[in-house]
Amino acid sequence: MSGWLASGISLLAYEEAKAVGIPTIGFAPKEARQFDTFNCDEVHLVGNQWGEETKAFLSFIDGLSEFFLFFFLFIICIEEN
Repeated sequence: MSGWLASGISLLAYEEAKAVGIPTIGFAPKEARQFDTFNCDEVHLVGNQWGEETKAFLSFIDGLSEFFLFFFLFIICIEEN
């Protein structure tokens, strides 16, 4: 999950994720359409200019973190019982 652009660290991360079968997700403003973008599995265009997508990006990460935390705790509870 990154800023949808096909350059720099984001590109390397996207390519590696695709190579191992991890879904790719891009968060960017509409302004990003003027640049080379990566062919992500899922794209979220939020706002018009850079920075306007940050809140949505962080909320998404928070949601993923909570999901994996509860999943991890669930697995621990199953293993202990």
